Amino acid sequence: SIGPQDTPVHLTDASLDGRMTAQGFGGKASGAGGRIGTIPLILEQGNGDWRFDKGALAFRAAMTVRDSPASSRSPCRISR
Repeated sequence: SIGPQDTPVHLTDASLDGRMTAQGFGGKASGAGGRIGTIPLILEQGNGDWRFDKGALAFRAAMTVRDSPASSRSPCRISR
């Protein structure tokens, strides 16, 4: 988990590779998922590229986004 203790960001990853770049670090991720603070969405099955530079983590990927069990607003969405 990263971020404030009362609203942490949870990240998971089944496979992660990386390398140093001129700007920081970067690589590929698969099976990524998580939750962003108190936002009632769950991210799953993320596959794509990640990078970390200038103190910021970026993730460009296709993934499934769904409501958390505590919320029933809409059906599952897939982002590509």
